[in-house]
Amino acid sequence: MKKYLITLISLLILGLAYMISAHLYMHHVAKQLPTKEADYLIVLGAGIRGDEPSLSLKYRLDTASEYMKESPTTKVIVSGGKGNSHAYSEAEVMEKYLVSNGISAERIIQEDKATNTQENISFSKELLPDDATNIVLVSSNYHVARAKLLAERQGLAVETLASATPNSVIVQLHAREYVALVKSFFLD
Repeated sequence: MKKYLITLISLLILGLAYMISAHLYMHHVAKQLPTKEADYLIVLGAGIRGDEPSLSLKYRLDTASEYMKESPTTKVIVSGGKGNSHAYSEAEVMEKYLVSNGISAERIIQEDKATNTQENISFSKELLPDDATNIVLVSSNYHVARAKLLAERQGLAVETLASATPNSVIVQLHAREYVALVKSFFLD
């Protein structure tokens, strides 16, 4: 019994150490600010509700919009496919939202096939011209570290721009991301 208790306590300590390390790494990446005038932003999808972006996606789009208003030559790839129960792709909803916030449609490219972060990056990479060298991934603060890891594994050198995470889902999404980071590190 004592041996099992020691094993359990050891596993709990290792798990806690991992969560602290992962959180510090995620926080470090999220706090890095990209250079201005990127060639392209890639905004990763985060769900839609009908023809409106989810609150998390609005935060990402607002962050991208703010950056683009300060960097008038930057173009954006909005990345997100169409779920079975949706009439629109995330990319369509994202473009509509950005246009309604003053971003010219000529600066927006839709990537409308992706259903996960790996695909967001892979399909968006296919849309980038060969001479695009300064690329910034836009995602939520809890998500940019894993997104950057996946991009670099696909040979895409990126900087990151983190948006806030809605308070109503912050604990749930951080907990999910701790698991997803391990999965991506070892399996993706």
